[in-house]
Amino acid sequence: MTLYTCTKNPPCTDVTGHRTPVCPKATSNLASSVSKLKADALGNSKSRKQPNPDTAWAGNPQAAEIDSVIERISRLTMREARALSKAREKAFGTTEEESDKFFASGEAAVDMVERKNRYAALDTVGDVIADKAENTAWNEIWSVGEGVANVTWDTVLCLFARDLINEKTDWNQEAYDALTAPWAKVIGKVHPDDVVR
Repeated sequence: MTLYTCTKNPPCTDVTGHRTPVCPKATSNLASSVSKLKADALGNSKSRKQPNPDTAWAGNPQAAEIDSVIERISRLTMREARALSKAREKAFGTTEEESDKFFASGEAAVDMVERKNRYAALDTVGDVIADKAENTAWNEIWSVGEGVANVTWDTVLCLFARDLINEKTDWNQEAYDALTAPWAKVIGKVHPDDVVR
């Protein structure tokens, strides 16, 4: 199962050569529902939720936060979903330079995830996000569903690489902040140790 099935032939790919859910001709395939988490699941570090040991990313240092982000999407209100979609558009930018910078941030995060052999676990996230979103009202509106899926993917990607910030010059705090800004603005801090900017 994939988040979006591209209807182009050949399928769209992102800057890393992977098939991308960000396709204007894509169709939504988001699927299944999820248990509820407390709204403060991303609380402070001292009271962190324990990660689900059965996930492909259980060994990641940010596994609990990854679980929380994925779980939270099933509880989004329509208002939150629309706000996330709009915040992603704003973060993406209106000029080619702004969008190139945003994509470069994502490319830097993907590069770090691949360098640390975490991409296989990250790759499973698309299916999990789809499973968690099936019975949500916002998923019925393609443009909103696409926006939420993209914000969630960006956010989880950053969590996969959060502990690797500054190991490489282009994967830095600025890149992390750019990609997580939509989630942080609408939902709240992505990680309990994030600084509110």
